[in-house]
This record gives sequence, C-alpha cells and structure tokens, in this order.
Amino acid sequence: MIPNRQFKTYIDKFKELQSSPNYELMFSKKWKNFPKISELLQEENIETLTSKDLEEIYSTLPIGQKNKSKFLSNSVSDIQECLWFLLWEELSYEMRVWEFLDDMGGYKLLGTDINFTSGLLSAQNPDLYGIINTNTTKGFKILELELDFYKNESKAGIFQKNQEALWELSYISEFNNLFLTHDFLECLAKKLIT
Repeated sequence: MIPNRQFKTYIDKFKELQSSPNYELMFSKKWKNFPKISELLQEENIETLTSKDLEEIYSTLPIGQKNKSKFLSNSVSDIQECLWFLLWEELSYEMRVWEFLDDMGGYKLLGTDINFTSGLLSAQNPDLYGIINTNTTKGFKILELELDFYKNESKAGIFQKNQEALWELSYISEFNNLFLTHDFLECLAKKLIT
C-alpha cells in the first residue's frame, strides 16, 4: 500500500472532484440503470427475462462489452437457470461464484467472466459486492494494493480476493460504499486525480 499521506491526498482530491459538476456528469450515467437491472434480477423476475432484457443487463453494466455476443448466444433458458443459481441459490457465494465462473462449474455460460459476475452481484446486492473491471485493477496498482494470487488460482479465488480488497479499501477510505470505492479507483485509473 502507498504511504498514508499520499493515500489521504488521493482521497481529498477525489472528494474535491465529487463536489464538481463534472463528477455528476461522469458517474451518474454509469450507475443510473442499476435500479432497473436490480429489478430485472430479482428472484421472481429471472424466469421471465427475455433476450432483450438480457442484452440490456449486459449492456448497462459498467464492464467491457467484448463478450456480450458470446453471452447472448447462450439459450435464454440456460441463462435464466445460471443467473438464478448465481444470485439466489442458498449456497455460500464462494460456491455459487465457483460454479458460475470455473470452466468445470455446472453453471458456466459462454461469455461470462469475473467482470460480468461482479456486475451481476453488485446489481443484486451493492452493499456486499463491488465492480471488478480494468479500472479496479489499474486503481489497485496505483495504490500498490496488488493482490497475491496462487499460480493456479481459480477464477472464484481471484474474484474473492478482489472483493476483499474492495471491502478493505471501502473501509479504510471511509467511503463505506462500494459504488464510491469503484468511482475512486476509476478516477485513479483514468488519471482524473493524481
């Protein structure tokens, strides 16, 4: 981790940016559709999701879009089943994430990865799960919060360590909000605060 003084400077600069009109313009678009996605992902709605709903969910998550066509190539019924398992099955989230992400998992879909999984879980429960994407990784590197992975770390293990780092950063920054924590990391990654 970077020295505390430098970390505090980044936090202060981020707070200054937050009070500017540009901040609202930059980040409101990213999060404005989360309530609708959250509603679509409610347990009672998953079995009625349409292809159009699934495309909207994928398109509006703040993640890269390169795998969207692969994801949408899965059958709607397979997607519904796998999303229900990931979001609503009564197993530990570690087991659900492993089954959804790992190539040997029983609920693996084409076009899903750690970024997409974090987006789904964050939309479903934003107090527990944060977004993991390239901005998260770049922000962690700037803060020298580099995560240690085993040589053959599972995708679920990588997901877990990223979530733990997001929770820790949210706590030590005193944001206590994973959306703000992601915005902070994105500002670092895009050099909006230096």
